[in-house]
Amino acid sequence: MRAIKFRGRCVDRDLKTNEIKQNGKLIIGSLDVPRLGAPRVYISGFVVGDKKQNIPLKVEVDPETVGQYTGFADGIGRELYEGDKIKIHYVYDIDDRDETEYRIKYNTKEGCWEVVCDSDGYHEEWLCAGSAVNYVAIGG
Repeated sequence: MRAIKFRGRCVDRDLKTNEIKQNGKLIIGSLDVPRLGAPRVYISGFVVGDKKQNIPLKVEVDPETVGQYTGFADGIGRELYEGDKIKIHYVYDIDDRDETEYRIKYNTKEGCWEVVCDSDGYHEEWLCAGSAVNYVAIGG
């Protein structure tokens, strides 16, 4: 069975002005949207890389940074999430590498994950276990 989890960047909200700003920390866990169309989105889980934290948190996140776990990992074992930037390391010959940046997105029409070119949105390939070993995650 595949794990269903989400990742997003935590935000700090100014209580006086209600202005938000990203604090750069990533959190992985369950997505919590209080009601459809709500301006605030939360993830209940653990902050990535915080070795001291043993208690799950419910943290407000920037909705633009939320991505669902694809169930796949890149060639060095990092989990791949919707919205991740990747490079595909196909080696055509010793001196020729494809260094184009791509993004992972969910294709609602086909019902599966796809890899699209970051610059022009061109569909490159469907995300599957066999192809994921050629990917290197470079950002979220």
